Amino acid sequence: MGFRYWVLLVVLCWTVALPALADEPATIALQARWALADYPGVPAVEAEILKLTNTERQRHRLPPLSASVPLQVAARQHSTEMHARKYFAHESPVAEWRRPWQRAYFAGHWGEQVGENILMLQDASLTTPQAIAAKCHELWMGSPRHRENILLPRWTLLGVGVFQHDGVIYATQVFAAPVTVLESATLTRAHGELVHLRLQGQQAKDDINIWVNRQRAHSATPQRGAWQAEITLPRHSGTYELLAGTGNTATWRAQLDTDREPPALEIVRPGLVAQYAITLAPFTGYRLAATARVPKGKRDVLLVRDKMAVASLTPDKHGNIAFALVLPPQTQPYAIGIALDGLIENLLFVDALLPPEQAFRGRPD
Repeated sequence: MGFRYWVLLVVLCWTVALPALADEPATIALQARWALADYPGVPAVEAEILKLTNTERQRHRLPPLSASVPLQVAARQHSTEMHARKYFAHESPVAEWRRPWQRAYFAGHWGEQVGENILMLQDASLTTPQAIAAKCHELWMGSPRHRENILLPRWTLLGVGVFQHDGVIYATQVFAAPVTVLESATLTRAHGELVHLRLQGQQAKDDINIWVNRQRAHSATPQRGAWQAEITLPRHSGTYELLAGTGNTATWRAQLDTDREPPALEIVRPGLVAQYAITLAPFTGYRLAATARVPKGKRDVLLVRDKMAVASLTPDKHGNIAFALVLPPQTQPYAIGIALDGLIENLLFVDALLPPEQAFRGRPD
C-alpha cells in the first residue's frame, strides 16, 4: 500500500544507447493479464450494486464513484475464484495475487490505493437482479467495515464482480483512489556501463552505513578491524551524494560523478573511508518509457525508483507526464513510482533479470 516518504535529493534520469538483442521483440508493452471477457459475471446485478452504492454515497453527501473496467475485472476474478476454489476470504490461496491490490494490478489498475468488500449469499427467494443487489447492499451496509468502504470519501473508482451458480452468489466490490494514472509503459533492451565503487576503511566494531542520495544503500560489518563496501550505479546517470558513518551519523561525504570521463569521486569530508577504487563493467538491461497523468495543477512531481527520487517531472496543463529510465540488472525487481506532496505511489514493477516477455512483474505482496 502507499506510504509517506519525504524526498531529499533529486538526480538525473539514466539514458544510454538502446540496441535490441537478437531473437527478442523490439518493444514489450505493459498489458493487463486478465480481461473482462475472461470472467462473464452477472452484469445486471453488478450495475444495480454500483447504482445502490452511489445512491448511498449521495445520501451521505459524498461524490459518486466512477465505474472502472480494470477494477470490475479484478472483482469478477475474485468472485469466480472463490467459487471455483471453495473459499471465502479477501486473501487468495494463489500467492501471486493474494491481496486485493495485487489482483487489481493484474487486471490493469496500476495504483496502490485499493479496498475490497466481499460477500457470499444463498437465498432462493432472490429472483431478480434488483433483489439480489439490494440484499448485497443491505448486508454490506449492516457491517461496519464494509459500510466504511462504501462511504469512504477518498474512493473515486469502483468495480463490481458477481458470480452466480446453483443459487449461490459471490459478490466483490473493489474500490480505488488513484493519485497518478499510468497510461502506458514499454520496455526495450538497453546496453551500457556500470560504475562499481569499492570503499574500504578501518573500524573496530560498529557497522558502517553507506547512504546514496540520503537513502541507506549498504551496511558493512568490520572484520578484524577492517571493512569494505561496494556500490554499483549506472554510467551517465548523473552525480550522486555518498555518505558513510555509524548509526545515523555520517562522518564521511563525497560526490560521485558518473558523467565524467572517467567517472570521478570527489571527497567533500574525509573520514571513515581510507581508500576507494572505481571500475567499469558493461551491462544489458532495459529502458522503461512510460506516460502517466497526475492531478491538474501539480508542479512538485518526482519520479521514484526503489524509494529514491531520480528525476523531477513537469506536467503539462492537463497533468500529463512522460519519463524514461534505464534499468540495469539487480537482484530485486525495480519499483517505479511517482511522488506527489510527499506521498509515493508505486505504479509498476520490472525484473531486469528476466526476458522481455516476463520482465513486467506483478505487484509484490
